[in-house]
Amino acid sequence: MYPHEILSLYNLYKLWTNQWRSSSELKQIQEEKLRRLIHHAYRSVPYYRKLMDSAGVKPQDIQGTSGLKLIPTTSKKTLLALPKEEIVSEDFKNERLVTIQSSGSTGCPFSVLFTRQDSRLTWFSFLRAFTANGLNLWDKTLIYTGSFRIPSKKPWFEHLGILRRYYVAIEAEADARVEGILRFNPSVIQGTWGVLLALAKEVTGRSIKDIRTKLIFGYGDTIASSERKFIGDILGGRIVDIYGSGEAGIIAWECGHCPGYHINIDMVIIEFLKDGQDVSPGTAGEIVLTNLHSYAMPLIRYEQQDMGIRSDKKPLCGRGLPLMKSFEGRTDDFVILPTGKAVPPSFFIAVFTPLKDIFQWRVVQESAHKIKVLIVSSKVSSEKIRNIENALKEKLGAEVEITIELVDEIKKDPSGKRRAVVSKVK
Repeated sequence: MYPHEILSLYNLYKLWTNQWRSSSELKQIQEEKLRRLIHHAYRSVPYYRKLMDSAGVKPQDIQGTSGLKLIPTTSKKTLLALPKEEIVSEDFKNERLVTIQSSGSTGCPFSVLFTRQDSRLTWFSFLRAFTANGLNLWDKTLIYTGSFRIPSKKPWFEHLGILRRYYVAIEAEADARVEGILRFNPSVIQGTWGVLLALAKEVTGRSIKDIRTKLIFGYGDTIASSERKFIGDILGGRIVDIYGSGEAGIIAWECGHCPGYHINIDMVIIEFLKDGQDVSPGTAGEIVLTNLHSYAMPLIRYEQQDMGIRSDKKPLCGRGLPLMKSFEGRTDDFVILPTGKAVPPSFFIAVFTPLKDIFQWRVVQESAHKIKVLIVSSKVSSEKIRNIENALKEKLGAEVEITIELVDEIKKDPSGKRRAVVSKVK
């Protein structure tokens, strides 16, 4: 066995055992990793050195997570505007790095560079969540993902029948998505909630029976509990929600025992902020991320453009990994009313999910006072349209103008997703 394989197995073992450490031990691991990352970024990454100097901050000022507030946050827009030499560590400028492209659901695809070791650790963090929920070495996993993320060759262990993975591009036609299940007979399915919901509907429409998976891992979108149940009933597996991103891999995950999502605090730091300040548990805040394993291209206090809710509940399963109550969607999935109040996408999901004769829908907020609703349906009645409009006005207010349009198709975003709620109001 090669040295890097031995190191990988050791790192996988550490990740697996970390989840059972106490919260205080995990906090210590997190802060030690943070100090190393901050010193590394200041020394070898021009952007962070300039950012910290401009704020009058030195690496030794940051001894723990509370000290992170001394560093200004960084947006994707800022990083996209900078040359590679400014944001990639000088330590790795001559090395072959692994490129991970974010989904681009905001319309701005973003490529993040990782060292090979950090890339493996990111994959191991997924593996920890999956095995914690019952995945075993001999399971076959069918993954629905963007074609740009489908690997060109299999890793060595798959040739031994271990952790076998099969891929279907989300851009593929419906027949190809269904054929993936019939052909590979997977015990585990993985994909965005939007793709999984469409898949379950396609299986139902073709009257295909006896699909029995063991686990279904979904991510990327917000989804109603009734839709989760529908997917589980049709595809036959236990539902597990994952919160992650291309910038950091898996961030938080359900275990099936606890009320919320375990945060991988030995891999990342997440802050829940409103107007730059921490929010209290139970309150939605913007997620700001620090990836503790982003040495090639550090991401420190990176604005994730997602909303989440902190939890103060203690895990019931015995893990020391703390809990996040819920992932609420992207910041631009929230409709902002003229009063300034933010309406989460879950409200619209609750309105439209029971309407069985509506195949697809999308809410687009053009301005604070104008909302357009796109509906794909062959038989929706004028009465039902009026009921939808009334339900929306009751929540959004009479001052918000609502226009409902019947369309033949709702196009996917550049990421391959089909977002249900899009707001152009910041």
